[in-house]
Amino acid sequence: MTRPNHLSAADYTADELSQIREAVDATTSELVTLLTACAPDGRWQPTETDQLAQLSEADELLDRMYRSLGRARRSINRADECARSRFRARTATTSVMTNPPT
Repeated sequence: MTRPNHLSAADYTADELSQIREAVDATTSELVTLLTACAPDGRWQPTETDQLAQLSEADELLDRMYRSLGRARRSINRADECARSRFRARTATTSVMTNPPT
C-alpha cells in the first residue's frame, strides 16, 4: 500500500543516502572508540581518582558523544529537508486534503 502523502525512498537521492550512511558510520565508529577506551566492560571507568576530576572527565566524554551524535543528526536532517522539498514539489498539484478545515 502506498502512502502518497508521506516521504518515500524515491524522494532521497543516492548521494543523500550515502551521506546518511557515512555520517552514521562515522558516529558509530567514534562511539565504539570512546566506549572501548572508557568502558571496556560496558561500565565507565574513570581514569581520575579525584571526584571533581571524574566529573570533568564524564562531562568531556558525554560532550564528545553528544557532538558526534549531533553531526549525524544534522546530516540526516539535511537529507530529510532536501527530500521533503522534492516531496512537496512532487505532491503540490496532486495532494488531496483528506481533512479540510471546517
